[in-house]
Amino acid sequence: MKRTFLAAAAVFFLLPGIASAAPYVGLDLNANLLNLNPADPAVYPQTAIGPDFHVGYRFNAMNLAGELGYGSSRGQQDPDNFRMNLLTADGLYYVQIGGFLNLIVTAGVAEMNYGDSTPTFSVVQKNGVNRTIRTGNTVFQGDELDWRAGAGLSFIITEGYEVHLITRYQPVSMRGLADYSLSGSFGMNLYF
Repeated sequence: MKRTFLAAAAVFFLLPGIASAAPYVGLDLNANLLNLNPADPAVYPQTAIGPDFHVGYRFNAMNLAGELGYGSSRGQQDPDNFRMNLLTADGLYYVQIGGFLNLIVTAGVAEMNYGDSTPTFSVVQKNGVNRTIRTGNTVFQGDELDWRAGAGLSFIITEGYEVHLITRYQPVSMRGLADYSLSGSFGMNLYF
């Protein structure tokens, strides 16, 4: 797994002579919709939301960008607390539609770590004071490596600032619990 991300880093960050490159950092709000198998209990959360952070290079002469990112999403449906942590490497191709508007086509890989837990509460007494202690009980957990692909729109506000909306498909299996995940992210990139 580490070799995959090191290779991606080499491609995206160690080739500055190819074209005029603009490094950037970005922040997204990511919403995930999981398609769980019909046989799975309806109590499992099927949506998760959270922030994504990424760094990348945009090669302006080729309309290409590459980025590495990390995101953490959480979902809650009583009594379950679901989480997804994603380490991502994506390539993006920009198609200028006109003026400040671009169409984005993207593909990449995601290393996903996931889990679901339910809480147990107990009351203990310490020094004459009652305290409630919360303990998490793991329902399921795991990790997997998946491809992902999507499309979106990019709005260039100024030369150093971009706002984008991207949706992606990822064939998440979660050891047979799910079929796929659809995600939508709204965020911004700040160019240096």
